[in-house]
Order: sequence, then C-alpha cells, then structure tokens
Amino acid sequence: MLSAQDLKQELMSRVDRLPEEDLREVVDFAGYLLSRAASQFSPESSVALDPTLDPILQVIGIGDVEPFAQDVDELLYGGS
Repeated sequence: MLSAQDLKQELMSRVDRLPEEDLREVVDFAGYLLSRAASQFSPESSVALDPTLDPILQVIGIGDVEPFAQDVDELLYGGS
C-alpha cells in the first residue's frame, strides 16, 4: 500500500500530463471532495431549510389553495 506522500507524488505525476480542460475537472473534483469532507463534520450541515431564503420552498404547496387547487385533478389527470 502506498503512503500518503507516495500517493501525492503519483497524483502530481499524472496531473502533469493532463490537458488544461482535464486539469479544471481535477480542481473541481478536489473542491467537491473537500466540501463533502467539511460538510460531514459541520454542525451547519443539519440546519433546517429557511423558506424565506429559498424561492422553491416558498412555492411548495401553492397548488393546495384557490385558484390553483380548483380543477387540479382534472388538469393533471384529464377529464372525468
């Protein structure tokens, strides 16, 4: 099994041979891995969603009230 230092050297050796576009993907992927690792240990990762900050959460349930609720079944599933 390779040590962490050996893994880093192998990674750098391979990265040196990549074209620029692939380097961008490597950087993006490294950022994803870092954010995933940080969110696993972050107390903020379990914070409840705030509907006032998310426009999608603001419209959830809009079909339950008039005038949207009127005839919603007919619109979704066709005439009776």
